Amino acid sequence: MDILSAREARSHHIQRVMTAFPNKTCVVLKLNMVGPDKNPKAFQWIITYYHIQLQTQFNSHIIRHSYHESVDGNYFLYIVKRDPKLVKDHMVALEDDSALGRLIDIDVYHQHPLTRKRPRQCIICDDLAHHCVRSQAHSVEDVRSIMTSIMHNALTAYMTHITIESMIEEVNLYPCFGLVSNKDAGCHKDMNSDTFLASIRALKPFIKAYLEEDDSKKLKAIGLNAEKAMFEATEGINTHKGLIFLLGIFLPVLKQAIVSGHSIAHFHNNLTTLANSIVGDYYNNLKLPQTAGDRSYIDYQTKGVRGIALDGFDVVLNQPPFNTDYDRLLYFMANIDDTTIIHKTSYETLKRVKKEIKALIEQGGYPHNHARYNALSNTYKKAGISPGGSADLWVISRLFETFKPYLKREHI
Repeated sequence: MDILSAREARSHHIQRVMTAFPNKTCVVLKLNMVGPDKNPKAFQWIITYYHIQLQTQFNSHIIRHSYHESVDGNYFLYIVKRDPKLVKDHMVALEDDSALGRLIDIDVYHQHPLTRKRPRQCIICDDLAHHCVRSQAHSVEDVRSIMTSIMHNALTAYMTHITIESMIEEVNLYPCFGLVSNKDAGCHKDMNSDTFLASIRALKPFIKAYLEEDDSKKLKAIGLNAEKAMFEATEGINTHKGLIFLLGIFLPVLKQAIVSGHSIAHFHNNLTTLANSIVGDYYNNLKLPQTAGDRSYIDYQTKGVRGIALDGFDVVLNQPPFNTDYDRLLYFMANIDDTTIIHKTSYETLKRVKKEIKALIEQGGYPHNHARYNALSNTYKKAGISPGGSADLWVISRLFETFKPYLKREHI
């Protein structure tokens, strides 16, 4: 009875909106769930995902939108100044674009509901969906199991895509001081953008594997195999070792936070917990340095990417909004002890770089200092200064920026 009452309340709401805006199109977005629970926590990110899609697609054509809680399924309601038939065609295309679209309903109204030209098929069999619903051809448990599988597979695919995209966009950033880009090799003699792209292609299956695992020992094994695949693809050149470590902690915890509806504070705590489980007593037992990062710790007590992870990625979770991706890079150069800079130059150089970059940020960052940014970039490149640790965090930062709305559950 509660669900029926909520359904009726939503219908009255839509009628009021159509009366108030008779010449506009009304769109309602909600989950398409079977069973008594119409708002399962693990599926809520899907509403946010399609809300972002609608905003992107209609942009300034949306006069207003609002979010409403309901036991029949929380929903967004939009008022759109576009032809209703055109809007309906776009919404059907969104629903039919992927398997994830089966888990939502996007209804379009203009004086009355606009119907689909082709009814939806059942999520399990080839029959029409409304036939299976009426005949109860499939159990709620079986349908929900299929829905859960679709949800997890879609989220894994989406997060893998954004991760790979972010890694490629980092290579496309130019000017970028001594880093490798698609324009030149920066201050590096042994690698170029092709080396990085080969590494990214090799790492894709391991990124997906990170997202499908939560056990720390298995995650460490995935990371070691990812390093091996990277070195094979690059003929022994280290392009992404630090990022492989960071992603192995950040990605699985991020996915769990999205599915569980965790707050950013909860997300931070879980990052710290997994990082401690993976790093363990590494620094307590460090006697002979095996890597440049180890030497930096012994000489200067800088923990590099391990320290970033042990701090729960504080520098990322507390990042400011960025005007440009150049400012994103500047932020990390100014705020972390980049062990790549130490390794390629010196600790004194790192301190000078952080001071100069902080001054540039205080003067307005890249938008107000193009010439100064470009001059520093060229100077650092000639001096062999390559902020590799900052580049790794640039990728993590872009990931966090993309998925932050799914954590906060902000329905703006």
